[in-house]
Amino acid sequence: MKIAYKTFGCKVNQYNSFLLRDNLEKIGFESVIQIGKAEIVIINTCVVTQKAEKECLRFVRTLIAEGKAVILTGCKPDLSSLTDSQNHFIYFQSSEEIYTYLDRKAKQLSGRQFSSLLTGISERSR
Repeated sequence: MKIAYKTFGCKVNQYNSFLLRDNLEKIGFESVIQIGKAEIVIINTCVVTQKAEKECLRFVRTLIAEGKAVILTGCKPDLSSLTDSQNHFIYFQSSEEIYTYLDRKAKQLSGRQFSSLLTGISERSR
């Protein structure tokens, strides 16, 4: 599976994104630089300022409009403006939750379309 990453925020977020990418590569996921080539985009969010939150949500809306599956992590933005798109994104507080989720979904997919990755998201994770 090809995954692209986008990080909003400080150096801590940048470092956490690096670790996330590195660990996912170690368990078999392929990282890509070009978002257009990704099957999924992981966004490490920052909501320290209202401007950062708006920029992040704008980016998420663009990805969803392009049909990308999106995983959000980091500081949780106000996701209420994305209610029409809930089948296209999921939020996890920790990297460990992302590893577990992607590993489980990758095993379930076994050849099916990757866009089905986000099927069956629990309300707890949103």
